[in-house]
Amino acid sequence: MAEDDHKERTHMALMMCTGDVNKANNIWFIDSGCSNHMTGQRDGFSTLDNTQKMVVQVGDGKKLYREGQGTVKIQLTTGRTRLVHEVFYIPSLGYSLLSVGQLISTGHSVLFEDEMCVISKNLQEIVKVPMTKNKMFPLDISTIGNFALVAKRKE
Repeated sequence: MAEDDHKERTHMALMMCTGDVNKANNIWFIDSGCSNHMTGQRDGFSTLDNTQKMVVQVGDGKKLYREGQGTVKIQLTTGRTRLVHEVFYIPSLGYSLLSVGQLISTGHSVLFEDEMCVISKNLQEIVKVPMTKNKMFPLDISTIGNFALVAKRKE
């Protein structure tokens, strides 16, 4: 979270993407500079509180508008579903982002090494995501299987 000269509260999101990247609903980029999980795809939300509006500032200083916050429902390849909670809905965002900070705050471990990103919980590996040529970590969240990737934070 940051404040600009106008004392406006904003959240920071950092991401750059070039090349041929699949924009499918289930591709989420693991992003260490993103403050919260974010998506521009409205149809994935199972619940959305559209009163949660605010400005989100990205790394280049551009401001995007959050039009709500809610829970995204992911259809797994096994036919089951998983939920990703506390996701910002930002209509102008071209890609879905998984916040490393938000994963850590919900009890996950995230390790970047040997051109891989490994996400674990309770010492059990959930997923390994290889780094692409352009140094991104795209995760097809629909292939995760029986593990809960993002648990709802206890209030």
